[in-house]
Amino acid sequence: MTGAGLRERKKQQTRQAIAAAAIALFTERGFEAVSVAQVAEAANVAPQTVFNYFPAKEDLVLGAYDDGFARELAEAVRSCQPGQSVTAAVAPMLFAHFEGALASEDFEAVETTARLVDASPSLQARQRADAAKFAASLAAAIADTVGAAPTDVEPLVVANAATSVYQAIFETARRRVLAGQNGRSLREALRHDVERSWALLQAGFGDYKRPASAGQPKR
Repeated sequence: MTGAGLRERKKQQTRQAIAAAAIALFTERGFEAVSVAQVAEAANVAPQTVFNYFPAKEDLVLGAYDDGFARELAEAVRSCQPGQSVTAAVAPMLFAHFEGALASEDFEAVETTARLVDASPSLQARQRADAAKFAASLAAAIADTVGAAPTDVEPLVVANAATSVYQAIFETARRRVLAGQNGRSLREALRHDVERSWALLQAGFGDYKRPASAGQPKR
């Protein structure tokens, strides 16, 4: 292994050690009751090292906001065909994302995260903030695609509805895991949840489409 490879491996090990120490403390005492300094002490690193890997305390549980997936969804919207529903354009990507999340079968981690979020106003607020960023990115892509003006309400309504479906599925997943579901039964139940939720979204917004012929944005 090269020097660069060894350094990356060491960084990954440090990151994992910090995250493991944090989750252990949060599980024992609650997220709100544990400081970053205490996490650093438990992981045997300096507090600044924790922030080097996790810029915010909430990142230790939820991970940093990943705008990569939001960009992929935005690109899917912008790539939809004339006359195609903007919600239908992102459906395959969302289904694939849920399938990937279910494939790990790391139900213990999901359950731990669920319990921490349920007990923490800070983590709940962070989730809402991330959802708002996600919706804003999607709304901008929808507005560009349908030729809407920046002041039009429809793109934001559709984006927030799609984001709510995304949140609802993961909330349902957490509830199902906390209720003891796992394995094949969990995957099948969640696939059914995704299909039902997306059918509701399509029923409400399926007619919101990219114009058959692109015109100038409205003003």
